[in-house]
Amino acid sequence: MSQYSLDQLRESMVKILNSEGGKTAGSGFIIRADGYLVTCHHVIYLLDTLKVEYQGQEYEAQWCEELSNPEVDIAILKISIEGAKTVPIINPPQLATSVTVYGFPPKQENFFPEGIDISAQNIRPSAPVKILPTYPPQQITASNPWNKLPQENSTFTSQRIDAKVDRGTSGGPVFAEELGGVVGVIQSSKSDESYVIRWDNILGELDLLGLEPGKNAVCQFLAEIEEKFNYISFFHIREQKISLREQYIPVQVSLETQRKDVESFLDGEIEAVQKRAYALKGLEESQRSKLGWQEVKKQHQNENFMVLADPGMGKSTLLRMEAATRAQEEREKLEKLKGERSNLIDQTIFPIWLRLSDLAETDSEIINAIPNIIQRDHPKTYPAISHLLQEKLDQGKCFLLLDALDEVPKVQRNGLKEKLQRFKQNYSCPIICTSRIVGYGGGFLEAGKEVEIVPFSQQQTEEYIETWFKNAEEHTNDHVSAEELITELRHKPQIGGLVQNPLLLSLLCSLYQEKGLTLPARRTEVYKQAVDYMLNKWSANRHSVSAGKIAAKIRLLEEVAYYFSCDEEGDGSEVFDLDVLSETINRCLKNEQVSLDFKNSTPSELIEELSEKDGILQKWDRQGNKYLFLHRTFQEYLTAAYLQRKIQENQTAGIALVKKLLWQYDCHETLMLLAGLMKDPIPLLEAITKEKDDIFKTQLLLAGRCLGECGEISHPLIGKIVGRIYKFWHSYPTADFINSTVVVLGKANSRMVEKLQAALKDSDSFVRRQAAVALGEIGNAQAVEALSAALKDSDSFVRREAAEALGEIGNAQAVEALIAALNNSDSEVRSYAAEALGEIGNAETLKKLIYSLEINIYRNDIFPLARKLAVRFSKEKQPFIPVYPKLVRFTYSPIWARVKRLVK
Repeated sequence: MSQYSLDQLRESMVKILNSEGGKTAGSGFIIRADGYLVTCHHVIYLLDTLKVEYQGQEYEAQWCEELSNPEVDIAILKISIEGAKTVPIINPPQLATSVTVYGFPPKQENFFPEGIDISAQNIRPSAPVKILPTYPPQQITASNPWNKLPQENSTFTSQRIDAKVDRGTSGGPVFAEELGGVVGVIQSSKSDESYVIRWDNILGELDLLGLEPGKNAVCQFLAEIEEKFNYISFFHIREQKISLREQYIPVQVSLETQRKDVESFLDGEIEAVQKRAYALKGLEESQRSKLGWQEVKKQHQNENFMVLADPGMGKSTLLRMEAATRAQEEREKLEKLKGERSNLIDQTIFPIWLRLSDLAETDSEIINAIPNIIQRDHPKTYPAISHLLQEKLDQGKCFLLLDALDEVPKVQRNGLKEKLQRFKQNYSCPIICTSRIVGYGGGFLEAGKEVEIVPFSQQQTEEYIETWFKNAEEHTNDHVSAEELITELRHKPQIGGLVQNPLLLSLLCSLYQEKGLTLPARRTEVYKQAVDYMLNKWSANRHSVSAGKIAAKIRLLEEVAYYFSCDEEGDGSEVFDLDVLSETINRCLKNEQVSLDFKNSTPSELIEELSEKDGILQKWDRQGNKYLFLHRTFQEYLTAAYLQRKIQENQTAGIALVKKLLWQYDCHETLMLLAGLMKDPIPLLEAITKEKDDIFKTQLLLAGRCLGECGEISHPLIGKIVGRIYKFWHSYPTADFINSTVVVLGKANSRMVEKLQAALKDSDSFVRRQAAVALGEIGNAQAVEALSAALKDSDSFVRREAAEALGEIGNAQAVEALIAALNNSDSEVRSYAAEALGEIGNAETLKKLIYSLEINIYRNDIFPLARKLAVRFSKEKQPFIPVYPKLVRFTYSPIWARVKRLVK
């Protein structure tokens, strides 16, 4: 939202003209585009005719008796015009700002024919002003309706400013530029002070005009929220703002979260036994379901949410979308109101986005901290809505979007949890919190619904790429396209896990448009290339940067990242005070290896270059007193790079630094990235697996996740790690935190896939079932044969999961087995098989369905699949299939309820 300026105010100014000679009688200004304007009654009460000058043209004016109020010295006039420039009217209950008065005093007209502005440093409340003594002592000679005096005891509610205005300025606007609007009408002067008629005096009249200041202030506040959260930048074109709504791909979430905090698994054995018992009774709970976020919100309308996700999965973006969308909805509701006072402002919900770290740092209770943070983040619109914000917090009409619990230091989390609980006990505001999965122990938002953002599907990935290239069309290399990237990704399943992550996918898109660049296969390679480009080609620095300077910058950033993430003197924070950041950089500059390339640079110059030109550092606040990395993942990557360098310089000393981090959950992401950076990760894996007192297998699972970043490695230790994790999983196959590690490891290491394939023949049917689930999530075509065989398993639950897993893998080799499963005795198996065929579905599948003598395509559990495929491949000149719904009598069944989704 652009700031309203004095230049714009001038375009709304009106001269009130004397009846004789056309001289200026006073000032006024346009308040509605169809010609309504406001001035003081004492400016017009002696005039025989009403004429005004607007933008150099003279107009006859009408006095709007029903809208004017002489008893508070306000006159509303109307001229015949369309599209006049209006002023924004705001009515903050308290003012602590400078103001500017604009008007047309005759004595200044020779020097300032277009009017003059007078500044006042202070505006403060005043006692009510008695009107009659401020009127010129002249006899009324005309007999028009407006030629009358106010009652003897009439007063108006006033503000006082510390500046004197000349006669003729009366009726002009009192403009608070910092707040972006007009706060009242200048009335009169006395010695070195002047008095302002507050809008409170005519709220009813303004409401009749559809100009209620309260509504206007709320709309401005909501519009500012929209503006703040509705735009993003791509990595390679930071100067261009992209609409978040246009780029955003709606996420799916699961109600069954996969928290990776081992210590929360104290009752795992009991849980496993219970689940086996349920399975035997046929009462097994469903597998992780994936639902659209909006659908989940509708299903749980009266609940608070904790949204969990891995790094880069879009937790903060989800909250940004919620804030921008809700602000737009609420603003549009208000703007539709015309000409009547409404209680809709009372019903308006304020979407409030806050970082949980801000709430944790203050000693204030949340009810008191929120207004202070909003005042800091929205200084221009806050004063006008401050009283409303407090009311809405009290009434539960603020929608609180609390981001990034993982950014709150662990020592502060319990205190923050208690503060939030006290707030919830007294105020009913709906709340959505976010946190990374790793390190989240559960229960932060008491009675809140925990959901997890799931990775992008192939359809979501490809939709994101197509949208990305459309939005970046003007800044994209002509030699690449969305179609080419999608095709290349389809032929590189080894990076399938990367493109399921929105942050990594965005980075890949930006990197791919660089001509001749080979797509990286691991995320550490993505971050490395992205950092290199941000400091070079994507930088706003107009001068070429040498390779040495770029390397020196990276080294400096590594030092800064490590200091704030892991150093004993740092506080583990993602937000850095400017003075501490400057001190850290200054200390780095004293390092001989760094100082040569920054010989003539100061910390402030480097901070400006890294933030304003390179964009890898970002200002946290408007004042630039705090900074953070572009994304926390970049801080972790650079910290990992620092540790890698230290290990290369001195392996013993470097590994000693790593050991300090092994039991800090918030550092595990850094250690995983470190594994991906190391050419030989064995020393790291040895250090992790040799750690003592690993009662809950925390370090074992960390080793598995580190191994998942490394790809295939030949070393005896690798087989031991995979074997131990598999054994742990076999004992607790339903433990989400173990499953998630197995999947990560399976995507990078074929040994885990082989073990899970063997588990499909385990004597325990529940183990077989969970093995099928894991293989489906891994998505390796190597498992198709074993899963196809599992379609004939004696346990129907295993058959169902095998069919679903084959659909997730999406390999055509499974078509024959899935078609055969359409004749399975279990209706659920048939429906899963049909759904899997719909996912794999190709023209060959359609042919086999048509010509199979054993398959009746008009059967109610197969017909939707056949029709879907027929429509999909109609352009490929396949044999015509007369599948018309009217020819088939569908009967309700659980199968149809599931399969009918395929034709949508």
